[in-house]
Amino acid sequence: MLNRSHRAIAAVALGAVLMAAAMWLVPQGRSAPVAASELAQRNRISSCKGEMKGAVVTDTMLLCEQSEIIVDAAPACSSCPGGLNVVFVEVSEAFHADWQNDAAIGVLQHLDTIRSMTVRVAVVHYDSRQVVTRLRLTEQVSRARGPLNQPVLGHDPHGDFVGAAREALSILRDSRQDVERQGLPTPCEAVVFFASTKSAFPQDEQKMLEAAQLIKGDRVPLFVGCPESNTGDYCRTTRKMPSKSTWYAEVPDTRKLASAMSGQTRSLEKDVGVRTFGLSQLIPPGLEVEAGSINPAPSEVIGTSGTTMTLKWEWRNPEARQPQTVTFKLKPLQTGVWPVDGEMQITDMDGIKAKVVMAQKVITVTGPCIRPTETPMPSDTPEPSPTTTPEPPPTPTPTDLPPTATPTREPQPIYLPVSLREPACKNLERHADVVLVIDMSTSMNRQSVDGAQKKATVIDAAKAFVGRLDLTANEEGKSDHASIVGFNNDAWVQLEMTNDAAAITTALDTLDLRQKEGTRLDLAFLKGAEALQSGLRTTENMAVLVMLTDGLPNRVPADPETGRVEDTVIKAAQVAKDMGASVYTIGFGRSTGDDIIDLVYPELLAACATNPSMAYIEPRADRMAAIYSEIASVFTCPKERHDWSQPWP
Repeated sequence: MLNRSHRAIAAVALGAVLMAAAMWLVPQGRSAPVAASELAQRNRISSCKGEMKGAVVTDTMLLCEQSEIIVDAAPACSSCPGGLNVVFVEVSEAFHADWQNDAAIGVLQHLDTIRSMTVRVAVVHYDSRQVVTRLRLTEQVSRARGPLNQPVLGHDPHGDFVGAAREALSILRDSRQDVERQGLPTPCEAVVFFASTKSAFPQDEQKMLEAAQLIKGDRVPLFVGCPESNTGDYCRTTRKMPSKSTWYAEVPDTRKLASAMSGQTRSLEKDVGVRTFGLSQLIPPGLEVEAGSINPAPSEVIGTSGTTMTLKWEWRNPEARQPQTVTFKLKPLQTGVWPVDGEMQITDMDGIKAKVVMAQKVITVTGPCIRPTETPMPSDTPEPSPTTTPEPPPTPTPTDLPPTATPTREPQPIYLPVSLREPACKNLERHADVVLVIDMSTSMNRQSVDGAQKKATVIDAAKAFVGRLDLTANEEGKSDHASIVGFNNDAWVQLEMTNDAAAITTALDTLDLRQKEGTRLDLAFLKGAEALQSGLRTTENMAVLVMLTDGLPNRVPADPETGRVEDTVIKAAQVAKDMGASVYTIGFGRSTGDDIIDLVYPELLAACATNPSMAYIEPRADRMAAIYSEIASVFTCPKERHDWSQPWP
C-alpha cells in the first residue's frame, strides 16, 4: 500500500483498515509532524475527484424541436488526498534494457489510468559514473515515456545504487516540504527501482541492500526489478530489496510490477470509499423538461417550467461507487442562448465532501419553425376554349445587296453560357479503396469555433464523402470500397473494406459507441494500414487513407531512438505510405490558441501526409464537408476530364 509520508491517520474509527495500510502512512523512525487529530482537522480536504461529462444531442434548434442531454458521472475516492508520487529509478545500461523499459512502461500505463487521485512521476537514471534525474516530478504522466525508454543494451555491475536511492528520496522529500509549507495533505509515495550485480562483487551487493534500506527506512514502498538474463547469478541480491516479495519482478515477466502496483493503488482507493454520490442539473427558464423523459427518475425536482429548475439524483454506498448515466429531453419555451449547468457531489466514508463541476452545455434556440406553404387545391373553373390564331402574311424576301466597303474584322473569342455534359466518371473511373480514420476521443463532443458539434459534423461529412464513391460493381465486377476506423486511447477497425453502402453508413453511425479519452495518432495510422489489407481490398484500386483528428497526440509513447512522441506518429504514418497508400490528414481545430484541447499540430499532420499539400487544418465545421469533397474529387473523377485552364478542343 502506498506511503503517505508525514501523514497521520485521518480517522481513528478506521483503525483496523489503516493499520493494514500503515506502511503507506507515517515514516518509520520519525514522529508525525502533528498529532493525528490536528492533521485531520487541518487537512479536511476530500480525496474524491471523479469524472463528470455532459453531451447535448442537438445544440441548435427551433421552437418546435427538442434535444437530449446525456450525463455520465463516475465518483472515485482514495486514501491519498495529497495524490501519489512515484519515482522510477532505471539502470542506464542493462543486458535486458528492453525488458526494464517495458516493465517500467507497464507501471506507467497503470498510473495513467488512475482518476481517483493526482498522480505525479519522476525518472532517475544511474550507472557507476553518475546519477541523473531525467524527469522531475510532474502530473503529466505521459512525459515519462521518453525517459523510461532511453536506457540501452549494455552492462555496468558497479552502479551507484546508494546515490540513486538518495536522489529518489530527495525528489520525494522536496515534494513533501512543498505541500507542508502550503498546508496541503502529504502525498502517498512509491519507488520503482531496477538493479543487478554479479555475485562475484559482494561489495556491490551490500550497496544494493543499503540503497533498499534507505528507501524502506523512510517508509517509502519499494518495488524492484532485475533487468538481467542470468537471474540466478545477477539477481540473487536484487530479490532481497523490495518491501514485499510480491513486489519483485525479473525477466521475462514484464507485467508483474504493473500488477503489483495496480493491487496496491486499488487498496488505497478502497480505504476511503464513497458514502454518497449525487448529481444535479440546472435547467434555465427558456427550456423545459419533456414529461416522462428523465431516466432514471430524479430523487428531487425543484422549480417549475418557465423558472430555473433543478433536477437531483442521489445514490448511496455500495451503489454510489458505480458509474451512473442520466438522460433527459428538453423543449424550448423561447428563443435565446440557454446554458445547462451541472455538478457532481461526493461524500467519502469520513464524511468529507467534494464537488466536480460539469462543463457548461449551451442550447441555442433560433426561432419558430417554418411551416411549408400549402399548395392550393385545383379549382373547378372550366378551362377556356382554344382560340384560332390567324397566321401572319408571308414576309417578302429581300433582294441581294451589293457588298459594302466595311473592312473584315479579325476573329475574337466570345464567351457563351453553355451546359456541358462531360464523359461520365463511371466510364473513365479510377477505382479506390479508402480507409476513413476518425478521431473518437471525448473532445469530439465539443463545439467547433462556429458552434457545431465536431463529432456530428465529421460523421455527416464522411457520409457525404462515401456518397461520392462508386460502390456499385461495373460489368467487370469493379467498384470503389471503403473501410471505417476509429481511434482514441485505442484504435479499431469498425468496418473492413466493403462496397456495402448501408454497412458503411451503419459503421459511421455507431462509431461513437467506443468513444473515450486519448488521442493515439500512432495507433490511428497503424490500424488504418491494417484496414487497407482487409475485406474486399484489391490491389487494382488505388489505396487512400484519410485521417481526421481534433487534437494533439495524447498518450503516445515516445520514439525509443529520439525520445520524441512526434516521431512515433510519423513512423506509424509511414507504414501506410510504404504500402502505397495516399495519406491525407485533417486537423479539425486551431493551430494556435490558449485552450490546448482545441489545438492541432500542423507540422506533424503535414509530415504524416503523403505531401504537405495533402494536410488540412480547419477550425470551422462548415468547411469540413468541402475538405472531404475536395479529397474525394481526386479519385472519384478521372483526370481525363477537361482542364479548364486549357482551351476547349
